[in-house]
Amino acid sequence: MVDKNKCCTLCNMSFTSAVVADSHYQGKIHAKRLKLLLGEKTPLKTTATPLSSLKPPRVDAAPVVASPYQRRDSDRYCGLCAAWFNNPLMAQQHYDGKKHKKNAARVALLEQLGTTLDMGELRGLRRNYRCTICSVSLNSIEQYHAHLKGSKHQTNLKNK
Repeated sequence: MVDKNKCCTLCNMSFTSAVVADSHYQGKIHAKRLKLLLGEKTPLKTTATPLSSLKPPRVDAAPVVASPYQRRDSDRYCGLCAAWFNNPLMAQQHYDGKKHKKNAARVALLEQLGTTLDMGELRGLRRNYRCTICSVSLNSIEQYHAHLKGSKHQTNLKNK
């Protein structure tokens, strides 16, 4: 039998103390997984009961696509987002999440723009998103990209 104060087999997590274990058992993540496993429609009040007989639910998700920002141990750390994970399920949830996808899109866009800009422009772009042709400063890489496609920028580009 697995000690409930050392690990939760449902969530595939291990704990350093009974207090941490109790906190986990009363938390949202554990309640969600328990609800999924039991197939209930209403939220559950969880108690610190042994779950050694329960197995974690099967997750059918797309495999993580390797990128230069993911190290060999990508189920432990995401270099792109500087995020650490306790287990592969947490890693998969991170890679499927909004924050990681937004950061990956931003890097891809910078790499794409890097092929059309010289190094001086690229360094300036990374710091403050400034278009020297139009003399405008932008708040985000998305705004910068939209500006580059815009009619004002295209007109100024032709006139230079």
